[in-house]
Amino acid sequence: MLKSRMLRIALLISVIAVVVILPLLFIMSDVVSVAQKPSIPKTNGTFTATYTARVLCPSGERTMNLTLVYRGKKLTEIYLGGVRIPPAAFRYPHELSYIGELLLDLDMIYKVDNGTVGAFGGLVKKRHSGLVSLANSPYKATSVLSILTSFNYTYLEIKGHGFVKNLTINGLFLDFDEESGVPYAFQLSILHNVARQICDFSYMFIYAYLTKVK
Repeated sequence: MLKSRMLRIALLISVIAVVVILPLLFIMSDVVSVAQKPSIPKTNGTFTATYTARVLCPSGERTMNLTLVYRGKKLTEIYLGGVRIPPAAFRYPHELSYIGELLLDLDMIYKVDNGTVGAFGGLVKKRHSGLVSLANSPYKATSVLSILTSFNYTYLEIKGHGFVKNLTINGLFLDFDEESGVPYAFQLSILHNVARQICDFSYMFIYAYLTKVK
């Protein structure tokens, strides 16, 4: 049973890493300049942001609403398609959920720098850019801080799920609008039992872009 779970995890993550992430990065790079779009409303770190999320499950892909509630730049509530997601799902396992960890505390985004992270040789690239306007988002971002990650695992044991060997996860990212203080778009992985309420397995991959801020 454990070996079976391990193989399912390795297969799913490998498929996501090779087949899904690279096309999504292409979509993210295909930005459009739409003068009529408003900038993201400025916040003081307390806001509710709604995203359109493409959720990849072992059984296929679904499109759902993702809601992030922030208080004092800390992520306090998460809802995906009406299911309440515990913040721990954005945190575990460390490094595989690196983007989720940054979303939990927006102040951490400013502290991240280019370089190697952790014992697994994870690479983090950080850059600043100007106007970014995704075709499907009603907002344009005016001052974007982008963080892109890549992690290599020779052996990764995931409590309650099994383990994987020689795994590379490329292309998880976060585009954060510094002007408003709101995440604009991101890709992240969730490995948590709550995923079973949405998928038929405890792992899911999410690509989300901003649709509403209040």
